[in-house]
Amino acid sequence: MRALPTELTFVGFVERAFELEGEDAGRMVEAFCASERLTRAFCEDAFDSVYAAYARHAPEEELSTLLALARVFMSAFRERTLTAEEKLLDETVGEARRAARGDVPRADAAERVRSILDRAFDADTADEQRYTATLRDYRVELDRDERNGASYALEFLEADESLVAQLVDPSTELDASAACRRELIAACDLVFEIIAQRDVASTRPR
Repeated sequence: MRALPTELTFVGFVERAFELEGEDAGRMVEAFCASERLTRAFCEDAFDSVYAAYARHAPEEELSTLLALARVFMSAFRERTLTAEEKLLDETVGEARRAARGDVPRADAAERVRSILDRAFDADTADEQRYTATLRDYRVELDRDERNGASYALEFLEADESLVAQLVDPSTELDASAACRRELIAACDLVFEIIAQRDVASTRPR
């Protein structure tokens, strides 16, 4: 397998992967995900490339391939760099958000979150105080964004309003950002409720 160039962009990686057979391409992706060359800058370049492909109306197959790879790289990068508490935050808020979207009953989501927290804290794979502080900071950040009416697309694209306008109607994007934020706020509040219930249960006489 020919070595990858030292200075590698996401598009350059994709072009190299397309030169290979399926299994070889998969092994190259796995090896890159495990290497130090997978950086935050590379992940940002990946999603910038996806937006650029969308803006130029790339074929659906190309767009879906780029997006799938960008997600693989971001997931691998986050898995390597996030703390145990941040990973637990992702998992619990993600489960709680399913209830906020109406995908599952609230009680079912709460039970799932409670189980995840119990398992993590009982096994000491995450520190409860650090996790709660991380959750609180995230909730404060959501509140701030809500007050400011922040646009997730503008933040991701470093406030390049012209590019956002090419991709989607700005008012539609703001509505989508607000809806997403409301789901995340509701999800955080559900997790806080569960933590409070756990704290109460732990102080009861046995």
